[in-house]
Amino acid sequence: MTEYDVDAVAVRAKTVRLKALRLAKEAQALIEAPPAKPIKQPTKRRVRASPDIIAV
Repeated sequence: MTEYDVDAVAVRAKTVRLKALRLAKEAQALIEAPPAKPIKQPTKRRVRASPDIIAV
């Protein structure tokens, strides 16, 4: 094999190893993930009457 081919094989092997590690890490994170928190609805703001309207 040429040096180019050897380098290509090494890069592919490293990529496969890193992908396996990443997938294992993601799977572990899904197992250990806390339950999702419910989304809080924003509270509705009341519109205050301006002092000009009250004085009339």
